[in-house]
Amino acid sequence: MMGMQQMESRLGSLEGAYHQVADRLNSIDARLARVDARFDYLDSKIDRGFMWLMGTLIGMWVTIFLAGFSATLTILHSTQHAVH
Repeated sequence: MMGMQQMESRLGSLEGAYHQVADRLNSIDARLARVDARFDYLDSKIDRGFMWLMGTLIGMWVTIFLAGFSATLTILHSTQHAVH
């Protein structure tokens, strides 16, 4: 049977290994938190760019529609005056 001193030595060794593993896991957790923060920043930056792009495209479509509508009204108005 193992002596008490050997058992305490092994338990001390296991406790040391446990603390090393805990420290490494905490380090990994901290790095993952930083990576997660970077992804959140990039995600919000992409969202802002997408919203800006959509606003620009919608503005262009509205401008084109209004220009076409105005041109159509002008043509209709001039054809009515030509008939009368």
